[in-house]
Amino acid sequence: MFLPLFKKLSDKLFSLSFIGFVLAVWFLSFVVVLPFIFLNDGTTNPVIAEYDIVEKIFIGCIMAPIIETLLHQSLPIYIFTKVWIKNRNIAIFISALSFGLVHFYSLYYVLTTFAGGLLYAWAYLNFCERRNFGYAFFGITLAHSLRNAVTITVDTIFQ
Repeated sequence: MFLPLFKKLSDKLFSLSFIGFVLAVWFLSFVVVLPFIFLNDGTTNPVIAEYDIVEKIFIGCIMAPIIETLLHQSLPIYIFTKVWIKNRNIAIFISALSFGLVHFYSLYYVLTTFAGGLLYAWAYLNFCERRNFGYAFFGITLAHSLRNAVTITVDTIFQ
């Protein structure tokens, strides 16, 4: 029932320009966490909470998205689609699981970052296949960076 709708949305997403793709993934990164909103316990990243705004932006919007895209999308997707099991679904699941588990500050964080990780992994893998590694890597990194920028801004305003 949902498969034709999902296919249509998928085709539309992957036909977008680079900026359109980044903005769509960024927007969807907020949508995929909605089922878990009732679990929000107000927990924030305890490490980054201690930093000043410049450090938060540097770490949260530049360093973390680059490192996390490399370690939690590029590496597991490459290993599980090209080297080891060669299964797209397992690659997406392992990628999302590793992404979720490194955000272990609370159950809410793990679940929401797992959901976001599913989105990032799915989009990354599809764009690697339909375009190239660079497009996928920089697109997911930028969408993740924008996501973190909004989170840092909201946290800073409502602290």
